[in-house]
Amino acid sequence: MAIRAAPPTEEGRADPSIFVIPRYLRWDERTQAQPELLAAARHQRPIRELTRIVIHGPGLPSAVPAVQTLVAQSIVEFAHAEQHLLELHFDQRRQDILDARPTLPLIIRY
Repeated sequence: MAIRAAPPTEEGRADPSIFVIPRYLRWDERTQAQPELLAAARHQRPIRELTRIVIHGPGLPSAVPAVQTLVAQSIVEFAHAEQHLLELHFDQRRQDILDARPTLPLIIRY
């Protein structure tokens, strides 16, 4: 198995690393053939699907082609900010929030 990474560029040394996960590694597809995987991963939070990703940080978004492709296809949103922060939104809901700061620069909305 291999996970491809977008190539770095001279002007993009500070850009986020971007990895492309092959379709056969998708969790929903793996669990169709192996339902025991899904049963083993049950959790208390009623979340199903990652519907929005926002990455905050200095110098974002950049003009690097890989980053611009993600923005153009509305896969990831980038926002300039003084501090790094990752926001994960599940099921297009925002009423519940898990804020892991200051331990991790992470907010989960579900």
